[in-house]
Parts: sequence; structure tokens; C-alpha cells
Amino acid sequence: MSYKNVEQTIIRTVVKIGKKAIEIIEKLLFPPRCIFCTSILDIHAKVNICRECHKVLGYIGNKLYYVNKFFSKNLWQHKYFDRIFCVFEYSGYVKEAIIRYKYFGKAWYYKTFAWLLANMLLNNNAGSFSRSSINNEYDMIISVPLHKERAKKRGYNQACLISKELSRIMKIPEVSSLLVRTKNTTPQSLLHNEERSKNIKNAFKVTDVNKVKGKKILLVDDVMTTGSTVNECSRVLKEAGAVKVDIAVIAVAFVFEL
Repeated sequence: MSYKNVEQTIIRTVVKIGKKAIEIIEKLLFPPRCIFCTSILDIHAKVNICRECHKVLGYIGNKLYYVNKFFSKNLWQHKYFDRIFCVFEYSGYVKEAIIRYKYFGKAWYYKTFAWLLANMLLNNNAGSFSRSSINNEYDMIISVPLHKERAKKRGYNQACLISKELSRIMKIPEVSSLLVRTKNTTPQSLLHNEERSKNIKNAFKVTDVNKVKGKKILLVDDVMTTGSTVNECSRVLKEAGAVKVDIAVIAVAFVFEL
């Protein structure tokens, strides 16, 4: 090895150590916190969720079958998506965390949300998936798009941040650019159930039909309430030739009897 190569190796090592030291100092000064209860975590925590919240939060778990059954019967229009995968019920700490994530600048929550989704999918809570089969299950991951004006105001698309991290974890291509929002619609949260499907109708467009045709897609969003938004996205994707569109969300917000 030449002197120049040795020198470059030493420099890279020093830089790497320096970055690690800075990360440790930052965590000591600003320790990681649970995104749900905000309690302080160990500085070596890989995801921002404490053990207590991991135990007591409202995981959907075995109720997933009933979630799918509910939306199959109660959509206000024809169902275009195939299956729903979700981690939580939209209530309590989960609801508060998602509100902070979407509206109060807590963009860094995306890593923990993506980890929770991936953990649910890869540990068979969503069916028969495994690390060896998940890559055959989907060709791509796409997030529900925000209109460019709303994304500019918020500073980020909360669903897209999650989908990109989920793509990294699950090693499935993320191509959210294939689905865009063409209408700056009234926020769905301000509308009654029966108004939501009308509000979102024809609000999305596939940018390259050839890249969607024949593909199996995992569509990612943060919260699913009536299902109108993800269903309209699924309609557009299916009409562009997608053979399967499954939905993956952090939480579902509705009342039903189990």
C-alpha cells in the first residue's frame, strides 16, 4: 500500500470516528425520546419507542382480519385496493404522535413509524410474509401524494418520508414520483364521511403508465379513516395496469365492533 493510500485510509478513519463522537455527544446533550410518551431513552436506542409504550399501545395485531372485513363492507364506493396492513388504532398516544408528526414539525418520527410498519410486515403479523418472500410480494412502494402547495406549506410529505425509509429497510424500490396529486382538495379531516369520496375523486394521476402496468404495489400513508383517499389512489393505479395494490398505514381511525 502506498503512502498516499495509507494517508487516505487514516483520514477516512479519523473522519468516521469524529462523526461517531459527534453523534454520541449530541445524544448526551439531546437524549433520544419516545415519540409516543416523550420519555428519555437509552442513547443507543435504535428506534424512538420505549419498552412501556411498546407493551401498552393499541396494536391492531390479530384484529387485522376485522379491519379488512370492515373496509370491504363500509367503503362509500367500490373497493379498489386488495388488503390493508396497519400497526395501531388511531387513539391516545398514537393519535397524539401522528398529529405532532404531521402538523408540528416532528419529521424525524418517520424512522420509528417506518420501523414499526416493517416490523409488522416482516414478522408475519400481516400474513405470511418473511424477509425471503417480501421482495416477491411487491415490485415497488409508493406513498399517498400531497399536493405541491400543501407539501410546501408543511415542509415535507409525511407519508413519503415513511415510504422511503420503509423502502430502505425492506429493500423494495420506492417510486412515489409515479403518483401525483393534481387537485389541491379540501383536507379530508374537515369533511363528513360521505363527502370524502367526492372530494378526492380524480385528484390523482399516474405519471408513467408503463412503469405501473403489471406491478404489485404497496401504497403507504399515515392514517386511514374512511379509506376514501387510499381507495382513489388504488383506483388510479389499477386503471393504469397495476395488478395488486395493498395499503400500509400506521393507524386506522374508525369505530367498529370486534
